[in-house]
Amino acid sequence: MLELTDYSPLGGLEDKPENFHTFIYILTVPGDQIEFKLSKDQNADVAPKKHSQKMWQKMLEEVKKVVEQEKQSQTCSRSWLN
Repeated sequence: MLELTDYSPLGGLEDKPENFHTFIYILTVPGDQIEFKLSKDQNADVAPKKHSQKMWQKMLEEVKKVVEQEKQSQTCSRSWLN
């Protein structure tokens, strides 16, 4: 688990601790799958929440591509060595 805080001026709020967002990333490996969970607090209304969901969905899709490419690369390397 990784937890971090972030401030974004996009919300129009002051750079103060109470206006920071907390992100929590959790990676688990049940069996041969990888689960990546992300949570974020301080979504004041629907528009920022939808914006965040769209942004994080893109990020998760890219992470998945990288992981799958690496997994494929490792599989190819192992089969070449055998």
